Amino acid sequence: MKKNILKFLMAVNGFLSHLINLGFKDGFKLYFLKTNENKEYNVNLKCTKHPFYIRGNTSDKLVIDQVFYQKDYDISLDFEPKTILDCGANIGLASIFFKNKYPNSTVIAIEPEKSNFELLTKNLIHYKNFYAEQKGLWSESCYLEIIQGEDNLPWSFYVKPTKIKTDNTIDAISIFEIIEKYNLKVIDILKIDIEGAEENLFEKNVEKWLPYVKVIIIELHDRFMPLSSRPFFNVLSKNKFSIYFKGENIIATQIDQ
Repeated sequence: MKKNILKFLMAVNGFLSHLINLGFKDGFKLYFLKTNENKEYNVNLKCTKHPFYIRGNTSDKLVIDQVFYQKDYDISLDFEPKTILDCGANIGLASIFFKNKYPNSTVIAIEPEKSNFELLTKNLIHYKNFYAEQKGLWSESCYLEIIQGEDNLPWSFYVKPTKIKTDNTIDAISIFEIIEKYNLKVIDILKIDIEGAEENLFEKNVEKWLPYVKVIIIELHDRFMPLSSRPFFNVLSKNKFSIYFKGENIIATQIDQ
């Protein structure tokens, strides 16, 4: 009985969030959207300067809820961020949130999966000071093979390194390489959602890029890659970070920057 009441209240809350952010007509339509995954749908939120596109029958609707309704990336800062690195950018909704909250910032998005990347660039085309790299984030340069999850859908995959370049591999890029390529003096916000690859990212060469970072927003993936978060916590324990939890993310702020 209690579970049914909780599910009902969550459904009502989700429905009201759609109405508040989209208005009655569009909110109703998006909330009850059940569509073919090959079709794109235009979404025009009140909180974004430009409309964007999502795919039907995907997790894209859930990401809207996390980013714009639950505001998982809406954190309190005592400074105005100028440079934001969005790693595991998917179709760009977090980047859109950052560009609307911090319109004068430069956002660099990293996304390996082809269909996600294509929609990412389409969604951010009207925003200035936005750059995108179709690469996988790794601790060093290499090739990465994209391994699809069991459901074989574009948001469900992980990567593993390989020495052989094939049609199914992409180039990896490290955070330090991004710093050098874009001549960055600081990374004000480093957002990381890379499906378990955070294990490798925090295992090697962290000392090259961590001093540049003020705030990390990271989602960990121990639920399907056990112990993949261990290197992240090891790094935090050796450096001065304060942390708190917000939604599925950990917010880590470096002290004495």
